[in-house]
Amino acid sequence: MNTLHDLRSTLDRHADGLDDTERYVRPVAVHARIRAVRRRRAGAVAAVAAVAVVAAVATVGSLGGSQQVEPAGPTVIGIDVPQEVTISGFPYAVSDTEVFPSARPRLTLDETDSERAVSLVASDLGDGSATLWADGEAIARARGDQQVTAPVPTGATTLQVRFDGIGDGAQAGIAVYDATGELADGVSNADGTAVFRDDVAGDELLASGFSEPRSSEVSVDFTAAFSDVRFSEYCTTDERGLWINVEIDDQGPISGPCRDDDYRDPGTSSSSFEGDRVRGHVVRAYLTRGADGPEVTSDSAVVGVAVYRQSPRAQLVLGMRVEQQVEYAGRTWVLDRLEDQPAGSRDAVRTTVDTADGDRLLGLVGRGASVGARWSGRLADGTSSFLGATTGAASSIGGVLLAGDRYDVTLDSEDGSDFQGVLLVYRPL
Repeated sequence: MNTLHDLRSTLDRHADGLDDTERYVRPVAVHARIRAVRRRRAGAVAAVAAVAVVAAVATVGSLGGSQQVEPAGPTVIGIDVPQEVTISGFPYAVSDTEVFPSARPRLTLDETDSERAVSLVASDLGDGSATLWADGEAIARARGDQQVTAPVPTGATTLQVRFDGIGDGAQAGIAVYDATGELADGVSNADGTAVFRDDVAGDELLASGFSEPRSSEVSVDFTAAFSDVRFSEYCTTDERGLWINVEIDDQGPISGPCRDDDYRDPGTSSSSFEGDRVRGHVVRAYLTRGADGPEVTSDSAVVGVAVYRQSPRAQLVLGMRVEQQVEYAGRTWVLDRLEDQPAGSRDAVRTTVDTADGDRLLGLVGRGASVGARWSGRLADGTSSFLGATTGAASSIGGVLLAGDRYDVTLDSEDGSDFQGVLLVYRPL
């Protein structure tokens, strides 16, 4: 993989845990080596991925992750749940509560245009557990005396609970939260629908801006080395055929189609570069008609650009930058360990992940035609997306391994071809 276009095409086809903004980018004449990563919310896990629970449930029981107590709201199976929660700085308010029928523990939620999160509420589990499944994916688990789980963003409408090892009298329900429309702290656009957050998984916002009404460009200044920062952009329009271009020091640009839908958290998608020294830079975002057309303005378009200082704790894996902190499934996670192939081999990576003390998140870095991870536990199993990167490396988030289980995990090539791969195991921050 020698160009930004190659990496973008590969990630668009394979990276389920990364975002896919349907952008096809041209190489940028800034430095020889360019890495671009797109992360967008996926339907079941909102990614875009990626969000941290900073306010949790005011109940008895451990919810995990960063949390603050909120005033009690309604009750579910006699257990108080909060009226409001905050996920990645965005406020959510309770919109519904439901109890799973004992005969057929399945619920169907109405469709919604709002971003949604759900908490599992369970009681009388004893030494057993209750696992919440959303459209066939295990997304939360309550154990023992834990009564309410941290809210998990999900676009699913079919929810099911499965009990294991429980006695008589166990019950389960859910609290449903919808985004209020208010934004997280940061720099927002004029109509208050999108924000470059002050902090994204530990990355600090250095500079950002959105275009003014009836203007189709914006510029920001920053001082840093390219290798210390990443760039995020934003573009929405009702007009077809418009492309956003991000130009750095009059070199470039990075280009991609402008979207026809709004997205409120553009700081989770990014491009980054390597090299350079610490000095002043100018970043400009503007519109063109098509990929190679003239620069234009549009009354319906809003463009934005942001520069984030990346966490200095990142490390290189197969030549690719791997962050120590990531946002996924409603929480912030920190890298716990790496599992590499046996020295000098191209064999599968095999390991066991014990989640007796809490959830774990799987990630992977791979180089090969089709590299992915599979995991199998007593209560749930799953498969990551498969990456295709035959020259440079690509990365993806695999999925959450829920607490209270022991998983056999394998990283290998789907078609049996040679590959290089490293498993990443994260724990909740």
